[in-house]
Amino acid sequence: MTSRIVAAVLALITAALAGMAIPLGLLTAAQDRRDFRADTLASARSAANLAEEGIGDGSSDPLLSRAVRELARRGDWAGIYDATGHEVAGAGPAPLPAAALRAALRAASPHSYPAAGRLTVAVPIRADGGQHTIGTVVLSRPTATLTHRIVVLWTLIGVVSLASLLAAGVIAVWLARWASRPITTLAEAARRLGDGDLDTRAGIRSGPPEVRRLAAAFSTMAARLQALIHGHQTMVADVSHQVRTPLAALRLRLDLLAQDCDEDTAAELAGAQEEIGRLTRLVNGLLTVARAEHSTAAPVRVAADTVAADRAAAARLRRV
Repeated sequence: MTSRIVAAVLALITAALAGMAIPLGLLTAAQDRRDFRADTLASARSAANLAEEGIGDGSSDPLLSRAVRELARRGDWAGIYDATGHEVAGAGPAPLPAAALRAALRAASPHSYPAAGRLTVAVPIRADGGQHTIGTVVLSRPTATLTHRIVVLWTLIGVVSLASLLAAGVIAVWLARWASRPITTLAEAARRLGDGDLDTRAGIRSGPPEVRRLAAAFSTMAARLQALIHGHQTMVADVSHQVRTPLAALRLRLDLLAQDCDEDTAAELAGAQEEIGRLTRLVNGLLTVARAEHSTAAPVRVAADTVAADRAAAARLRRV
């Protein structure tokens, strides 16, 4: 019973954790990826805003160079290109291959290019109120921090889930023992009562209320059963005693009569004596049975062939 309760509780907790922790982890990881992409796009748009004036008049902007250096310091690869594909400013290796760069220069909206270990975004640089594209900012950012954050997230979810399972296991074991211990005690009390120990009572003070009520009912039953058996034994013993007294007196009277009678009468009196002896044995047997009713005889091995042969011999004698 204990193992079944523990298994059921752990299965329920595992299903609940799987239903909550896994979707939570997936949603949080997806949100982290969206935030990472949004932050990368925001950095590229900031560089595009700085590059708009410099590309428009063909001059170099020190703020743009400083922004590119700051991106490089963070590990980003940045490239700012004019409409012809000429690099105006840059830091690190080329963020995109030539073919992808040409496609990015023709794009009218921001694009992202996921790759192994990096996220690359291309943001067009617009002039004339946003109607004319004069260049493109390409920014490639390593995803190591994002990957680390997601790994930490799943590790935390796993640790919390494992701790929850361990706590649930401890609680389940305690609950199973709390529920099964009084049942085991009650079963042991029933076994002792069945073996003839009429003083057995189920003194259970803990456990589920239903089991405590069952134990109280068992104790009441055992007390009534003990009273009934003791009353029955007392009655049988009293009846046996009351019957044996007149039988003994009757035997004595027959013995006195047999002393001064003829042979035929003596034979009849001897037969009556035999019947009185048989009645006495019956009464003694009833008294013995009454005394033994509160106990259960232990099983004893016997030779079946010997018992069968003895009964067969007795039957043959009766037939003869």
